[in-house]
Amino acid sequence: MVSQELKQKAIELRKLGKSYGFINRETGISSSMLSYWFSNKEWSKKIALKNNKENIKNSTKKIISMNKQRRLNLSEKYKLAEEEATVQFEKFKNDPMFIGALMLYVGEGDKSNNNNSLRIGNIDHSVLGIFIKFLGKYCNIPRENIRFWLLCYPDLDIEKCENWWLEKLDLTRDNLYKTQVIQGKHKTKRLLFGVGNIIISKKTLKIKVLKWIDLMSYELMRA
Repeated sequence: MVSQELKQKAIELRKLGKSYGFINRETGISSSMLSYWFSNKEWSKKIALKNNKENIKNSTKKIISMNKQRRLNLSEKYKLAEEEATVQFEKFKNDPMFIGALMLYVGEGDKSNNNNSLRIGNIDHSVLGIFIKFLGKYCNIPRENIRFWLLCYPDLDIEKCENWWLEKLDLTRDNLYKTQVIQGKHKTKRLLFGVGNIIISKKTLKIKVLKWIDLMSYELMRA
């Protein structure tokens, strides 16, 4: 049984705009009891509406603040990736495989800053094989993290093409994304095994590779 004095205190707190949770902590009166007392009161309904609007406003501010902090954290992370790339470039720049793989990426890779993935495609398995070695040696990307997908024409034997690429690149079906089949301009096949593609979904690595390419270009231009 709630005393009249305690009930009056609850009423006063509610009229001050306090939530049921706040009143419960202050008085020990359960939220269900407070709802029984106040939910049908017009003045309490107005307070509930006001509190809900305030909660939504505060939640929105919190989300905006969290997103802002997240962007700052990512910005710092990407800046660190560029700094690491600069230091690593000095270590690797005289290694022919390092420079050769970067040149391959310049010609065949996705260099867009808007794409978070490292992507390179070619009809020659040796091009992708070299890049896979590059990923392991300079980027510490194990083979199990490499994703391969195949672009095929409908007149090709898809399974045969997949197996051919996986064997040439020393990959397994665990590395394989779903093969994409497209209708070419001509009905007869032009490529025996389709177009192979390597994907690494890692934004910091994409930043590093693009930074290495910039530094390599600068070195070559001034040579």
